[in-house]
Amino acid sequence: MDDFNHRAKHPPILSSLTSITLAIHPSRPLPAFLSAVSSLLSSSPLQNFDIYSNSTRLSESSISPSSSTTTDTFWSRLVETHGQRLRRVSVHRMSVGMHAIEEICKKCVKLEEFFVVVEPDSLVRIHSFEYALVCLFLTHISYNPRRI
Repeated sequence: MDDFNHRAKHPPILSSLTSITLAIHPSRPLPAFLSAVSSLLSSSPLQNFDIYSNSTRLSESSISPSSSTTTDTFWSRLVETHGQRLRRVSVHRMSVGMHAIEEICKKCVKLEEFFVVVEPDSLVRIHSFEYALVCLFLTHISYNPRRI
């Protein structure tokens, strides 16, 4: 990913990229992958961001304390860089922390589609954030049943 990232930034071949779908393999170190993705997308006018895990094993690791910090940092960077343009955020087969969900809901003012996996005890809390999504017309919220 690092080599691709370097080649894509010099010259910036992704400077007009508006939509991306990424798959994460469970053997890939999550912090390194998310850091590379964040850097790769930094100059793109991104509007649609889709990410999913090839395995349910990643969803379990993504909620560990160290991985949670990594993913929160990633989401903060993504929202800070692209939040004013994002129309779709779709996350499948991996958990997203409540801090990140709140930030997405409050700062992605044009968000129309939101797909996310949360822990079962967080389902009620999500409703308090979604009020900020004035353009939202499609949402899909699911939870990880293994955690019940």
